[in-house]
This record gives sequence, C-alpha cells and structure tokens, in this order.
Amino acid sequence: MSLPTELLHADALYQRLLAEIPFPRYLNPLNGSEARRAFFQGAEAPPFQYATADLDEVGVLLRATPVPTSHPFGPLVQQAFDGLILLCEALMDRSGERFDRINLAADWYPRPEDLREDIPDPDPAPDTPMIPAGEMMLVLQRAMRRWGLDDWRIELDPVMSSRIMVESSKRLIHVNPVAHFRRSDLRGMVAHEIGVHGLRAAAGMTQPLLLFGTGLPGAGTTEEGLAICSEERVGALGEGFERRQLALHRAVMHARSAGFREVYAETSKEVGAGVAYSICARIKRGLGDAGLAGVYAKDTVYLRGYRDVSRWLAAGGDLSWLYTGKVGISHPIGDWIAEGLLRPGVAPGFWSAADPGAEIDGIAA
Repeated sequence: MSLPTELLHADALYQRLLAEIPFPRYLNPLNGSEARRAFFQGAEAPPFQYATADLDEVGVLLRATPVPTSHPFGPLVQQAFDGLILLCEALMDRSGERFDRINLAADWYPRPEDLREDIPDPDPAPDTPMIPAGEMMLVLQRAMRRWGLDDWRIELDPVMSSRIMVESSKRLIHVNPVAHFRRSDLRGMVAHEIGVHGLRAAAGMTQPLLLFGTGLPGAGTTEEGLAICSEERVGALGEGFERRQLALHRAVMHARSAGFREVYAETSKEVGAGVAYSICARIKRGLGDAGLAGVYAKDTVYLRGYRDVSRWLAAGGDLSWLYTGKVGISHPIGDWIAEGLLRPGVAPGFWSAADPGAEIDGIAA
C-alpha cells in the first residue's frame, strides 16, 4: 500500500532532525565526573553543565509541516512531532515544569502497580573480573557483524549517563569509555543492545516509514522491556534488578518535589551510595539546576516494560511481531501486517534456542 507523499515527507523530516541534532549531548551533562566529585565533596547538588541547545527553529519547522492524519500511520508521526517539540522546549528551558510535560505526555510517572514487589531477584552471581569498555566494544562489534548490522558504527563517547546507548537514527552505538563491565555482562549486553535495540531498529528501517526504525510513540516501554527479557532469556539479568528499579521508581516520585541531595539521601538507604548517585544523576539529567524539584522520568520504562512484555509473551504473544521494528505491544501490529502496511519480522535465534546463552556466546565469539 502506497503512503501519502506528505506523510513520507514528514517522516523524512523527523528522521533528519534526529540524525542531525545531537539530542543526547544536550540531555547529558558535559562534566559528569567533575560534578560527581563536587557532590561528594559537599555540594548540595552536582553542578551539571550542558551544551547550549538552540532549538527554537526545530519547533517552528515541525509545527509548520503538515501530517496527513487520515492515514493509519499519520497520528503516529504527529505524536512523534509533538514529543520532539516538548523535548526541544525542555532542553532550552531546563525547568522541572518543562520536563514534567514530557513525563506526563509519555506516561512515565510510576503507577501504584509499578511499585509492587513481586519479581524475585536472581541469585547473586559470583564476583567476576571487570573488563574495560574497549573489550566490550569488540564483543559488540562481533555481534553486529554476525547479525548483519554492517552499516552500523560503534564509538566511545564520554558524554553519557549510561554505559551503552544505541542511537538508531545514526545507526550508532555509543560506549562510555570510563565504564567497566563484569564478565557476566557480556551475554546480557549483546542480547540487550544488539539483539533487541540494534535488530529492531534495523528491521524498522526496512518498513514503509523510518519511524519504525527510531521508535513509534509509546514503543519505548516495550523496547526496554523486551531488552530486559532478553537478558533474562540468556541468563544474564543483573543481580538486584527489581531492588534497583523499585528504588528508582520511588526516587522519581520523590524528585518531582525535591532536589538532588534530599532524593539521594533517601535512595541511598535502599541501594547504597554508588547506585543511589547513579539513579539520581539519571533522573535529574537535563535539568538546569539539579538541586531544585523536577525529574526526567524516562527510566521507569525498564521495570514496567519488563512486566508488560513478560505477561504478553506468557499469554502467547508473537515475538516476530516485535521484530517488525521499534513497535509496542499496544500497537495493532498484527492488523498492520494483515493489511500489508508492515512486513513480517524475524526474531533472532536466541529466543527459541535450547541453550540461548550458548547461542549468544557463539554469536559474540
């Protein structure tokens, strides 16, 4: 089925903006290590510094671009436009109020059911030697080649608040050069970053709209939930996953009305100083003054997504649907395939392998 020219133009514009504008650089602090030291030396909040985001023209351009919402995919592109406008406004203003608008529009604030404690953590893994970022990069590169992501790149990036980040619009995987990984992380990172994020993005780029490669609105919860399920599938779900995620959910709720130091003090009672700082730095990133009330609540998608996708799979959900691209379980994927709007996807072999851990080891070797 052919798509309206206006819809294709709007999709191309959205992808061009994602590819050309360094949104992660505007969201993540430039001085992460220095700000951390300042906090532990007594600062009320880490003095995060950011690249100046001059994004007024982006909003003007998106608002002026027509999107034909009569097509089934039209509302999705319009929602993507609206979400990007909210992000641009937040990155220019950097206030808690602007980030609150993003959280509400994306439904990221925890719900009561998100705070229930019903997922047993895996048994603690034995201590294993830590490996540097460079070695992890080599493993990910081998997995990329084995799974056919030949036009993707991987590079070290010091301006990150996580260890690894996949930027689908650029076909690029970022690795934090100061990050270290346990040997037991290797399987999980290959399954999570390449086997879910990379392969879903690559599949989505072959669909009628590139939006399926960078993520439909509302697909982020499924995206991260499936990635966590993949870690569990290959026997690499990190120790203490539920405990850390529940602590993060409570920190998000607290941070809506409290500054960094107060949220850190409460969170560290649950998970210890190091993890508490990492949680607070993640949920306060992007804000102009981390010492004020306000929160970037995106990380709540991990636990909610894990629960949602686990239930969906247990109920007989078709994994191939989730590999049509970066779609969510709430989207009518089956209908779109039946109507010829989407091409069917193919889930990687570790999901069905008798020994999925060995399958991943073979891919990354």
